Amino acid sequence: MDAILGGGKVADVLLWRNPKVSTALLLGVTTTWFLFEVVEYNFVTLLCHISITVGK
Repeated sequence: MDAILGGGKVADVLLWRNPKVSTALLLGVTTTWFLFEVVEYNFVTLLCHISITVGK
């Protein structure tokens, strides 16, 4: 299976060889999906909130 997926970092994430990275990626993608699809949050608004938070 590793060879089919390319044997690199992407394969490691998809095969859950590093659970912390795989979990963080899954949570990040799920949160992004939830914000944009369920809450109907706008991408520009998200960028503005991130820039305000980072700018402080």
